[in-house]
Amino acid sequence: MSEAEAALHVDIKRHDDFARANFPELADPTGKALLDLKQTNPERLALISAHYQQNKQARAHLQALSTNRVNAQAQIAQRQREQQFQANDNAFNQWLSKAHPNYSKGARRNELTAAVKSYLRDDLGMDDKTIEYHYKQTGLLRTPQAQAMLANGAMWKLSQQAAKRIAEKRVHAPPVQRPGAFRPHGADAEDSVRSLQQQLEGAVGERALRLSVKLQKARRAAGI
Repeated sequence: MSEAEAALHVDIKRHDDFARANFPELADPTGKALLDLKQTNPERLALISAHYQQNKQARAHLQALSTNRVNAQAQIAQRQREQQFQANDNAFNQWLSKAHPNYSKGARRNELTAAVKSYLRDDLGMDDKTIEYHYKQTGLLRTPQAQAMLANGAMWKLSQQAAKRIAEKRVHAPPVQRPGAFRPHGADAEDSVRSLQQQLEGAVGERALRLSVKLQKARRAAGI
């Protein structure tokens, strides 16, 4: 309460005490005593009315001062709250950029924000009205610690969802088909040995010598 409000409270109490002591007509619940004064003593009725108007104005002034003070205090509290929330956000953003830089900005940051909202609704059972109240008013969800815990919870869910998608793709992926029949390791070398042997059987002279050298190399490659 301001000094002006306190002074008005004292002034109003003084008026009330004076009226009770000097105007017993005001104690009549029917109002007949005041009506009678209109005929019997209009000067006294005017005096009572003047005191009443003065007291009424003091009460209106007090109400206006109180309303202005409450509004001003609310605005100050709101500014302080916003400053504190901004400091909390800055601390959280600094932590996020170091702990999880891939989620600190851009599309991944938007993905994280959406995941946190989903985590609050689906896992913690909070509706949008409650989320907004504790985010913008009480600050319960706005501390750096709370934001970090929610981010970790949301990122864990994102990783689980990604792992599930990968597993589903592996389960449903068709086997890789390669053209041609399956040939065991070394089959080509054995074929080459047989081919050279057949050629060597009908070869003579220099050609037979060259085929003989190739056959020895082919046999080593085939492990024969």
